Amino acid sequence: MFCRNCGKETPNQGEFCMSCGAKPLAGNSFCPACAAPTTPLSEICVKCGTRLIPQTAAPGMAAKTGTMNAKSKTVSILLAVFLGYWTWLYTYKKDHWKFWLSLGVSIVCSIGLGIIFIWFIASGLNSVKVSNALTVSLIVGYILVIIVSFGLWVWSVIDTAIKKDEWYTGYPLVNK
Repeated sequence: MFCRNCGKETPNQGEFCMSCGAKPLAGNSFCPACAAPTTPLSEICVKCGTRLIPQTAAPGMAAKTGTMNAKSKTVSILLAVFLGYWTWLYTYKKDHWKFWLSLGVSIVCSIGLGIIFIWFIASGLNSVKVSNALTVSLIVGYILVIIVSFGLWVWSVIDTAIKKDEWYTGYPLVNK
């Protein structure tokens, strides 16, 4: 990341540029992705195509549209803790593949468990005594769905927690 005020490279976690003392995204003279010179009216960098945050915009707000650019890491973690992989809808532009993969795995597990359950009920109606193998397969199916669901939940919590704050504050301006 480069300082928009002086164009010098800044550490990803730095709140202030070590060269000029300004906040790295506060200026409007350089591109934060490639350090190419820009004008105050530029909306994209002509060198690398990165969308620029106009100086006149409030922090986290796009200047003309009034839509949010930045996302909150805290909100994302809370969504992950309480809703699991549904948190990836919050950062859908970057995490859409994770959401669809998790949803697909959940649906496949649920369909498989439903088939086992229907088989269990149908076998129970045909005979008074249900086979032990069928009962075991139903129990194993439930355990597997619980393990997969827990794994998806843990993955979403860890994934949102380990991302740096810049991943959220630059959303969707920087695709990493």
